[in-house]
Amino acid sequence: MKRIAAVIYTFLMLGTVAAPGAEEASLDTILVKMEQAEQKIEAVQFDYQQDINYTLTGEKQTNSGQVIFQKPNNLYIKQLNPVPQMIIANGKKVWVYTPSYNQVATDSWQRWMKSSLVPASLLNLGQNWAEMKKNYAFTSLGTEGEDYLLLLSPKKKGADDWKMKLWIDSKEFIPHKASLLGGNISITTETKNYKVNPQIDKNMFNFRPPPRTEVINIP
Repeated sequence: MKRIAAVIYTFLMLGTVAAPGAEEASLDTILVKMEQAEQKIEAVQFDYQQDINYTLTGEKQTNSGQVIFQKPNNLYIKQLNPVPQMIIANGKKVWVYTPSYNQVATDSWQRWMKSSLVPASLLNLGQNWAEMKKNYAFTSLGTEGEDYLLLLSPKKKGADDWKMKLWIDSKEFIPHKASLLGGNISITTETKNYKVNPQIDKNMFNFRPPPRTEVINIP
């Protein structure tokens, strides 16, 4: 599976949306407020659930766990279901540790980000909105409940022609739900217990394999 390249970068497209209980706002105003909210964030922590649907086979899978992300590229994912797994990254190196297999795979951050799809959909909920303007176009899809609903489309058309829907909280202007669509697969991610700038031990973004763990270095 290929990940959408660089996940959510955009330029502004005007539109008008209004959510129940929220003031009417143009799309560019919403995006400016999202960017302002993001600028105050150095790190985020949240619980997640991902529903993955393979449209060709009808297969479905649900993942759940916790994410801690610290700018620019420090990442800690603790997957609880369906298979307990840890994904740890320090911006240069990535470790994917599966305790039940007593195995850890290592890769470079850049290569992993180009080939990994499911974690990418989690990073979309904590990334740099200013950078997102470069590669993706935003379109308003109106509202859903108390959320603004946005569609992100890549400016460059090609094999990785994924689209993404984002549900934006109309008060905090922080995305709490994302849906990746394309390539015969859809991945919907919802967050809970979203915390901004939690206290973080930076050592958690490096990994030392337990004794007798098989280490697989991706060439």
